[in-house]
Amino acid sequence: MQTSPAGGQVEYALARNAVVREYRRGRLSRLDVCDAHPELVRCARNLGDATGENCPICEDAVLVDVTFVFGARLPSGGRCVATKAELEDLYLPFKPKRRSKATIAREAGLGPLASALLADPSQAPPARAEKFVDEAKGIRTPEEALEGARAILVEQFSEKAELIGFLRESFWSRGRIVSKVRDGKAQEGAKFSDYFDFFEPLAKLPSHRILALFRGEKEEILDLALEPESAAQAEIEGEAAYERAIAASFGVMDRGRPGDKWLADCVRWAWRTRIKISLSVDLRARLWQNAEDQGVKVFAGNLRDLLLAAPAGPRATMGLDPGFRTGVKVAVVDATGKVVDTTVIYPHEPQRRWDEALMALGRLIYLLMPY
Repeated sequence: MQTSPAGGQVEYALARNAVVREYRRGRLSRLDVCDAHPELVRCARNLGDATGENCPICEDAVLVDVTFVFGARLPSGGRCVATKAELEDLYLPFKPKRRSKATIAREAGLGPLASALLADPSQAPPARAEKFVDEAKGIRTPEEALEGARAILVEQFSEKAELIGFLRESFWSRGRIVSKVRDGKAQEGAKFSDYFDFFEPLAKLPSHRILALFRGEKEEILDLALEPESAAQAEIEGEAAYERAIAASFGVMDRGRPGDKWLADCVRWAWRTRIKISLSVDLRARLWQNAEDQGVKVFAGNLRDLLLAAPAGPRATMGLDPGFRTGVKVAVVDATGKVVDTTVIYPHEPQRRWDEALMALGRLIYLLMPY
């Protein structure tokens, strides 16, 4: 399925069914059908969503949905999409939505009002909204028209991919997680006492603390909150830096015009009721993923040490690799695993250098005696 810039969709199911039909009739080989570019295969493996249905060609592998973007919808500067979060940001304006206030406002014909207020704040919003009052469409007062226009702008502000990506990374680098014990849970959750009044920057949280915090929340001992600023910065300007970034992205400025204050309120409302909440959910998922990744690395390191440890413990060891024509390879390592000496002996056919082999083994055993 392909989504056009106008929001329409092109479904390729018929073409796919035709290809499968030709393959089953023997007119196409598997190589003709399974010809995905290696880069697309990599995207499917790392970014795709499993569908749960088996491939109609090999009837073994599970089909994966891959969403891709191209042309004008790519980020500026020609930069490719690097993460699944960026891909979701780009797809957000075209993603099927539930019926929202913004959808209802557009159906009532308030889209032009929102666009006009954003493009030209020189006229007072109530005066401009009077032209859109229409009881047949459910808009009885200018205030209701402005509320619908605000819903449209809030949705527009929260669906700009580059802005959301910037705000997400700012939140990650500047924000912190705050943990408080729930009322009456201090005694029951004593094992989480280190997190009863706790905060730490998001980017510096180690995996064991992330897991402990989420476990405490799951057991209903802790209340967690993600705050976009440190305590010191929040006291100075609150979350105004994020609101300024949204305003700058859409050209909203306070120049004393009649519509400037109303637009600033829309920006503030978009940040506090929609964008901040969405970013908090995204960053919770990132914290969890980071903790899992770090846990896998720790487990892999411990397993590697275990597998590479001497099976008989810290003691000197002689190892023999049997062979007839090429001889028996012999190696000696000390208690730390350091190689002491290696050699090759030929006690078997066709050379039968038995006495020489015994002397070589005796020499190596002598070398092991100090260990």
